[in-house]
Formats: sequence, C-alpha cells, structure tokens
Amino acid sequence: MTDPQGKQVPTKSEPALGGEVLTTADVAALSGHTPETIREYRSQRNRHRGPPFHRNGKTVHYVRSEVLQWIETKLASRRGLLK
Repeated sequence: MTDPQGKQVPTKSEPALGGEVLTTADVAALSGHTPETIREYRSQRNRHRGPPFHRNGKTVHYVRSEVLQWIETKLASRRGLLK
C-alpha cells in the first residue's frame, strides 16, 4: 500500500518490521517452547535468553527471520559450534 506521495505504507499483512510478523504462540510453536517460556524470556531478567522482539505499545511482535536466526544460534551452541 502507498500513501499519496507514493511512499510504501505498512499494513497489517505487510508490517513495518520488515518481515513476516509472528505472535508469542507462533514463536513457541517454532521453537518447541511453551508460550509462557517465551513470555518469561521477554522479562527483564531473561531478555538475553529469548528471541529478539519488538513492542508497539502493549503488543509484542517477533520477526520470523530473527526468530529463525535465534533458533539456529541456540542449536549451534548446543552442538558446541558456538562458544
């Protein structure tokens, strides 16, 4: 969608985050964690453990490519490929 000046404007299906947007439940399903664990990862004390997220007011979104990268990094560290 474009504005009157021809500039690209994000819609709900085309988010400003630059990729497919996922919910907490989506991230939980992809990662094999429960939604509660993903929410705990977002908490202040565990922020470094979970996937990157974006907040718009009270709404939390995840970008699919960032979540997949986080999953790959976690898998690699478990395999001993990263330290």
